[in-house]
Amino acid sequence: MSSTFHERMQALRQAFAASLDHDVDKALRLLRAGDRDAAAALIHQIAGRAGTFGAPQVSEAAGRIEQLLPHGSIDELEAAFTVLVQASIAALESQP
Repeated sequence: MSSTFHERMQALRQAFAASLDHDVDKALRLLRAGDRDAAAALIHQIAGRAGTFGAPQVSEAAGRIEQLLPHGSIDELEAAFTVLVQASIAALESQP
C-alpha cells in the first residue's frame, strides 16, 4: 500500500484518539440526562470507529453498553462506562 494511504489512516487514527475522550464523556452525560437514544447513537459510533482503528477493547466495552442501554439500570450502565473509560485510556496510551 502507498505511503499516502498509511498517512491518511494515521491521520484518521489520530482524529479518533483525539475525539474518544470527549465522545465517551458526552455519551455518559446524555445517559445521565435521560437521553438513552442519543447516548446509544454515540456509543454505536464509538464502537464502530474503535473496531476500524484497532482498539478492540474499546469496541467491546462500547458494545456492552449498547446491549445494556435499552433496559439496563443506571448502576449497570455506569459500571459499563467505567470499563469503557479504562479501555479508552489504554487505547490512547498505546497510540503511536
